[in-house]
Amino acid sequence: MIEQLTSEESKVIETIAYLKNWFESGVNTINGAADSDAQSVKLQGGDGKDDIEITGRDKNMFLAGLKTAGSLFGKFPISIDTPEGPFEITTDSKRLEFLVQNRFRVEKWNTGPNRIEYFVYNDEDEVIAQDFTHRDAIDEAMKTYLEA
Repeated sequence: MIEQLTSEESKVIETIAYLKNWFESGVNTINGAADSDAQSVKLQGGDGKDDIEITGRDKNMFLAGLKTAGSLFGKFPISIDTPEGPFEITTDSKRLEFLVQNRFRVEKWNTGPNRIEYFVYNDEDEVIAQDFTHRDAIDEAMKTYLEA
C-alpha cells in the first residue's frame, strides 16, 4: 500500500510518523519522571536564576501531578486507515519493545570509508537485518521476523 502513495501522501505519512514519535517521547519522559524515586526535583528557569528544588511532600505531590498529566494525554490522536485495514506507524517505543521482547541487539559498524551500517542480531549472534540507519535496520528486522 505505501509503495503506491504519491510524493505528497508520503510526506504526510512522514510528518505523522515524526509527530507520533515526538508525542510518545514526551509522554514517556513525563511518565518516566513521574515514576522516578528521586529524593528531590529541580526545576530550572530559562535564565538559570529561577531554579527551584522541591523535596518531601511537595515533591510527591508534583510527581503525582506529572503522573496525572501523563495519563491525560492518552493515545496519539491520529490514525491512518487503508482499504487493507489500519496502517501502523512504527515508533521508537515499538522498536525498543520489539528489541527487548525478542532479545535482539543493534550494533553500529564502520563498514568502509565514510560508510556506516547498523546490524540487528538475535540472541544467537546471527545477523537478522542490516541497513544504513538504526530505524531502518530495526524495521527490516520487525518485518522479517513478524512475517515468518
